Amino acid sequence: MRGHRPEVADVFHAHQDEFLQRWGYAVSDQQRKVLRDIGRCRTAALGSHLERCDRCSYETVAYDSAVTGIVRSVSPRHATAGC
Repeated sequence: MRGHRPEVADVFHAHQDEFLQRWGYAVSDQQRKVLRDIGRCRTAALGSHLERCDRCSYETVAYDSAVTGIVRSVSPRHATAGC
């Protein structure tokens, strides 16, 4: 896979300020927290972990998700490439 594959967090980073300028008066504190958490999802802000392929020991750094408890054992990019 070439380049960066856009994720939802990228959209939030690019447009969050514009969204809040337009709709901020109607956004609750809880909704602001959700916007912040989604924007931080799968970034260094939430930490990272090392993923290792069980078949060939390929390793890659994966950023943690805003949803806790979800861990993949093999990077999707590596799994599609095969060992």
